[in-house]
Amino acid sequence: MEYPGDLTESFEALSTFLSTPEDVDATLSRIATLSVAVIPHCDFAGISLVEPGGIRTVGHTSELVKEIDGIQYETGEGPCLSAIKDPRASGHPATYEIPSMALDTEWPEFSAKARERGLASLLAFTLLSNERALGSLNLYATLPHAFAPLDRRIGAIFAAHAAVALANAQTLESARRRVDELLEGYANREVIGQAKGILMEREGCTEEEAFELLRSASSRLHRKLREVAKGVIHSTSEGKRPPPPR
Repeated sequence: MEYPGDLTESFEALSTFLSTPEDVDATLSRIATLSVAVIPHCDFAGISLVEPGGIRTVGHTSELVKEIDGIQYETGEGPCLSAIKDPRASGHPATYEIPSMALDTEWPEFSAKARERGLASLLAFTLLSNERALGSLNLYATLPHAFAPLDRRIGAIFAAHAAVALANAQTLESARRRVDELLEGYANREVIGQAKGILMEREGCTEEEAFELLRSASSRLHRKLREVAKGVIHSTSEGKRPPPPR
């Protein structure tokens, strides 16, 4: 399909976002902002992000988006939640739409409250990665029947980019956490090993006995083993000789 030049530039910009080492919230904010800029009757946009503690709205172009999304989270109904929890096409991004909130019968409580705040139609796209819903891209309009077929196709492309951005960010964050855990584990072993060496020399005990001294002190003092070990090292560096941590 041929797209207007401004849309082609927007798609190129989206691709650039994915190769930029930006914070995921910043990337999703750009995607939402661009959605409003290029989809004629889209007045507001935001992204509902699935997290371990629940669902959070990010990248919103207006505080009204957070308020409207909050209504969905509170009532437990709405196209954004359905896009996340009940994708109609398994393995493929799904689209949920309210053409006119005045006529909506699928999510009546949500639509009634959204209308009170000036909204009239909504498009929600599942952000899908490896058949797993990561969230939804949500487009809001103040006019009923605001979205045309081309708008739905453009929104689907934006949603696909947002899903890639999310999946990449989550993979990177997982890798960073793993590296941090490995570095912390290495640092802990270094500190504990140094403390054991000090106790072995000072108390004339074996490595196993030195470790048992540290472990017993950790249990008795309700402090982490690393902290007890650091205390032994600190006391030695200051030339002190406290009693062994029994």
